[in-house]
Amino acid sequence: MNEFKNGVSWFLRYAANPDKLGIYFPEGVTKCANCKYLYSEHGLNRCRCRITDEIIYTPNLHELPESCPFEPTGEIRGTKPTKE
Repeated sequence: MNEFKNGVSWFLRYAANPDKLGIYFPEGVTKCANCKYLYSEHGLNRCRCRITDEIIYTPNLHELPESCPFEPTGEIRGTKPTKE
Protein backbone atom coordinates (compact mmCIF):
# COMPACT_ATOMS: atom_id res chain seq x y z
CA MET A 1 0.00 0.00 0.00
CA ASN A 2 2.15 2.86 -1.26
CA GLU A 3 -0.63 5.36 -0.63
CA PHE A 4 -0.05 5.16 3.15
CA LYS A 5 3.62 6.13 3.35
CA ASN A 6 3.31 7.33 6.95
CA GLY A 7 1.19 4.40 8.10
CA VAL A 8 -2.53 4.23 8.80
CA SER A 9 -4.03 6.11 11.75
CA TRP A 10 -7.71 5.17 11.40
CA PHE A 11 -10.07 2.68 9.77
CA LEU A 12 -13.68 3.04 8.59
CA ARG A 13 -15.93 0.02 9.17
CA TYR A 14 -18.20 -1.38 6.50
CA ALA A 15 -20.56 -4.26 7.21
CA ALA A 16 -22.90 -6.61 5.40
CA ASN A 17 -24.56 -7.42 8.72
CA PRO A 18 -23.80 -4.81 11.43
CA ASP A 19 -23.42 -7.46 14.13
CA LYS A 20 -21.30 -9.99 12.27
CA LEU A 21 -19.51 -9.71 8.94
CA GLY A 22 -17.49 -6.51 8.75
CA ILE A 23 -14.36 -5.07 7.19
CA TYR A 24 -12.25 -2.02 7.99
CA PHE A 25 -10.92 0.18 5.21
CA PRO A 26 -7.74 2.12 5.99
CA GLU A 27 -8.39 5.86 6.27
CA GLY A 28 -11.69 5.48 4.45
CA VAL A 29 -10.09 4.34 1.17
CA THR A 30 -12.85 2.02 0.04
CA LYS A 31 -11.62 -0.14 -2.78
CA CYS A 32 -11.58 -3.87 -3.38
CA ALA A 33 -7.78 -3.97 -3.12
CA ASN A 34 -8.11 -3.07 0.59
CA CYS A 35 -10.71 -5.75 1.32
CA LYS A 36 -9.75 -8.98 3.08
CA TYR A 37 -12.26 -10.91 0.95
CA LEU A 38 -10.44 -10.20 -2.33
CA TYR A 39 -8.01 -12.80 -3.62
CA SER A 40 -5.77 -12.95 -6.67
CA GLU A 41 -6.23 -15.64 -9.27
CA HIS A 42 -2.56 -16.11 -10.07
CA GLY A 43 -1.71 -16.32 -13.74
CA LEU A 44 -5.10 -14.98 -14.82
CA ASN A 45 -4.38 -11.26 -14.21
CA ARG A 46 -7.55 -10.79 -12.22
CA CYS A 47 -8.96 -11.01 -8.71
CA ARG A 48 -12.13 -12.49 -7.30
CA CYS A 49 -14.40 -11.59 -4.38
CA ARG A 50 -14.89 -14.39 -1.84
CA ILE A 51 -18.33 -13.01 -0.88
CA THR A 52 -19.98 -12.48 -4.28
CA ASP A 53 -17.68 -14.71 -6.39
CA GLU A 54 -17.48 -11.77 -8.82
CA ILE A 55 -14.36 -11.34 -10.97
CA ILE A 56 -12.69 -8.02 -10.18
CA TYR A 57 -10.45 -6.78 -13.00
CA THR A 58 -9.72 -3.37 -11.46
CA PRO A 59 -9.38 -3.80 -7.67
CA ASN A 60 -7.57 -0.46 -7.25
CA LEU A 61 -10.51 1.73 -8.27
CA HIS A 62 -11.53 3.97 -5.37
CA GLU A 63 -15.06 2.64 -5.22
CA LEU A 64 -16.78 -0.62 -4.46
CA PRO A 65 -18.84 -2.41 -7.14
CA GLU A 66 -22.62 -2.25 -6.92
CA SER A 67 -22.70 -5.97 -6.16
CA CYS A 68 -20.70 -5.47 -2.95
CA PRO A 69 -22.88 -6.28 0.08
CA PHE A 70 -20.88 -4.03 2.45
CA GLU A 71 -22.27 -0.66 3.53
CA PRO A 72 -20.61 2.01 5.70
CA THR A 73 -21.51 1.84 9.40
CA GLY A 74 -19.93 5.13 10.40
CA GLU A 75 -17.79 3.33 13.00
CA ILE A 76 -14.19 4.55 13.09
CA ARG A 77 -11.29 2.79 14.76
CA GLY A 78 -8.23 4.81 15.58
CA THR A 79 -7.90 8.57 15.53
CA LYS A 80 -9.22 10.38 12.47
CA PRO A 81 -7.49 13.74 12.09
CA THR A 82 -9.75 16.77 12.22
CA LYS A 83 -9.58 19.33 9.43
CA GLU A 84 -8.62 22.80 10.52
